[in-house]
Amino acid sequence: TDLAVLKIDAENLPVIPFYNSDELKQGEVVLALGSPLGLENSLTVGFVSSPHRHLTQQDPMAYIQTDAAINPGNSGGPLLDIEGRIVGINTLILSRSGGSEGIGFAIPSNTVQRVSRQLRAEGRIRRGAIGVMGEDITPVLARALGLSREAGVVLSDVFPHSAAEAAGLQPGDIVLALDGRPVNAVHELIGAIFERAVGDTVAVDVERGGQKMQKKVAVLERPN
Repeated sequence: TDLAVLKIDAENLPVIPFYNSDELKQGEVVLALGSPLGLENSLTVGFVSSPHRHLTQQDPMAYIQTDAAINPGNSGGPLLDIEGRIVGINTLILSRSGGSEGIGFAIPSNTVQRVSRQLRAEGRIRRGAIGVMGEDITPVLARALGLSREAGVVLSDVFPHSAAEAAGLQPGDIVLALDGRPVNAVHELIGAIFERAVGDTVAVDVERGGQKMQKKVAVLERPN
């Protein structure tokens, strides 16, 4: 997650409050602080282009996408809402020129807090996994596999000796929801599990052969 924890031997320092990044909406105004190209204490303004962006289909990490100008030197600076609360930490850009093209990304504040707490407590990050591979359902895939729907996620593999296998999940299961939240794409499934703590249990709603069922799956530590 491109984060580290630093200890400062001082007391009563002013701090910026965090905002719940799950509440962030597309179109909200945000401000990026940092030192782009070495120009210290620079502020740029933009909008939330997407509050929950995965860079690839299989990438479990979700970012806040913004068109606020972010350049080399902005990384590590806060992304703020208009009330001055931290909604994320600026981390990267997508660019053909090497400069800002209005596609910048920030680590969501909820991820920042979760990672910092775990680093302080354990000195490392433990990611969750249940042992499945999924694919986005397309009309072509649905016809080929004889699926009942043309959108969503189907399990293409369930790893041997995994938590998913122990819970009774099978290849071909259509994933409907995770802990009651609908799953419409593979990155949503991977991302939701990625953020769960090791030792948690998740409720996975699936459809198999036209029948709906729920499986309780333990979240195990993801191999490094």
